[in-house]
Amino acid sequence: NRFCFLIQDSSKNSHKVFVYQKIQRGTGHAVQVAMSALKKFPLEGMNILTFPGDMGLIDSPSVAGFESAFRKSGCDMMILPGKYDGPAEQNYYGRVLRVPFGAYRGDVLAILQHRDILKMDPKVPYRISYKGAEFNFTRRELLENRDFDSGIFAFRAPALARYINSLKPANVQKEIYLTDIVNIFISAGLNVAAAEPADSEKLLGFNNKSTL
Repeated sequence: NRFCFLIQDSSKNSHKVFVYQKIQRGTGHAVQVAMSALKKFPLEGMNILTFPGDMGLIDSPSVAGFESAFRKSGCDMMILPGKYDGPAEQNYYGRVLRVPFGAYRGDVLAILQHRDILKMDPKVPYRISYKGAEFNFTRRELLENRDFDSGIFAFRAPALARYINSLKPANVQKEIYLTDIVNIFISAGLNVAAAEPADSEKLLGFNNKSTL
């Protein structure tokens, strides 16, 4: 994976930094490698946006709208989910879990990868705690969840730098997922929000035949 960071400081000067992930251990590892190249930059006041490399439909208005929403939100991390409108069995994207009811309805709980969901026991619900409450999801509910993870995230740079190396390969593929940082941020008391895209098709990636 190759990443290009376009960094703009308070003086409006732009700097391009190219980083090469020699050993590919997952999306989280890719960002760990990329963040190591930013140590020479002052991170305070800086925002970082990440994008998958296989998104051929994303356009500049979508990116600009997402960046603007993040800047105005005041949150520490923002995700850009989409709505999958095809058959659930062809949805190979990660699922975005939200609080289903109550005072915090709609809040982001976690992002679960499709392969990890498939490996779950259908008889054992997935349990997750959030702000003093516990929520249960059946394997079927997770698979039929149409909120998909686009892989586009925005971070306050200091928060990302602090927690990015907390990611571990605790999943079926034994990879370091960037999506796991949602749980880490929430557990640390940080704010994770979600923006709503105008057109979910622009968030599709070309990583399997059904999507292509």
